Amino acid sequence: MKKYFYCFVLFWVLFSPQVRAGLGTYASLHDDQNKEKIEVEKMKQDLKEIKPKTDEYTDDLNDLSSQLNDMNVTEIHLMVRANILALDENIKFNALTYNNTLPGPIITVNEGSKVKIVVHNQLTQSTSFYIQGMILDNDLSGLPDSRRGLIEPGKIGTYEFTVNHAGTYLYHPQVTHFNQMNLGLYGAILVLPKQVNYDREFLLLFSEINSQGKTCYLINGKQAPQIPPLQVSPNQRIRLHFVNAASHSIPIALTGHKLEIISQDGSDELEPHVIRDGVTINPGSRMDCEFTSDNPGTWSLSSLDFNQASYNGKFPGGIACVLKYKSK
Repeated sequence: MKKYFYCFVLFWVLFSPQVRAGLGTYASLHDDQNKEKIEVEKMKQDLKEIKPKTDEYTDDLNDLSSQLNDMNVTEIHLMVRANILALDENIKFNALTYNNTLPGPIITVNEGSKVKIVVHNQLTQSTSFYIQGMILDNDLSGLPDSRRGLIEPGKIGTYEFTVNHAGTYLYHPQVTHFNQMNLGLYGAILVLPKQVNYDREFLLLFSEINSQGKTCYLINGKQAPQIPPLQVSPNQRIRLHFVNAASHSIPIALTGHKLEIISQDGSDELEPHVIRDGVTINPGSRMDCEFTSDNPGTWSLSSLDFNQASYNGKFPGGIACVLKYKSK
């Protein structure tokens, strides 16, 4: 009897729909687990293949970031050359120039900017580079020697730095090549503040050259009466950036207005501000002054030294120009 009972139970286990369904579910779960294992292994393999590509993409992103950083650098190239320049048809002189101009190009950057200045020496003698008033590392600004700072003929010098202080600066060769400055190697760097509180600005770089035994005084490389007028509109705040690359002090005055000395030699703004009829700019110095254009008309901005404001005994012939109000 027990024998028949065991056979019945075995028959029911093998052929019962409920049991077969359970076995089918178990088999299905087993198949799903196998599929999941295969998927996991495939994912692992895919990740192994992706990682080198991810590293490659990361390198590409780093390269792109480096390129973007380079794009944020203001890069200036200065070509140092010998030239024969002419103030007019009668006044010609031998000069050394940056980029064939006298003075060299005005370099204008914003406070906090990264700057890269590349000096190409196309002379037959060595030269150097210095920024008057800007505090830089010794490698960039120290006295030149055979290890750094000396730019031999046909070579280049690279000067890369961040401008952390707004102000007006003068660039020229180092004191070891000071005669080159007297021949025309000079220019201005204007670092604009993050907040500008004036309406218009002019940069006036004073210098002197010798031609045919006579000294010619210049504003931005021009001699009066070829100097363009300073055009202003009424009721504006005007800033004047004075830079003296000459060997003599320049006493300068603006008629019809008072000059307010804002800063001197790239320093912080002076407090309290100083008001003057005229100011004197010493050799190598820079001075920022402001005035309000509240007295319409035509006025003179000139040196108070007749020798500097004339040429060959005739006025105007040197450091002299006109301030002119625009008509409404």
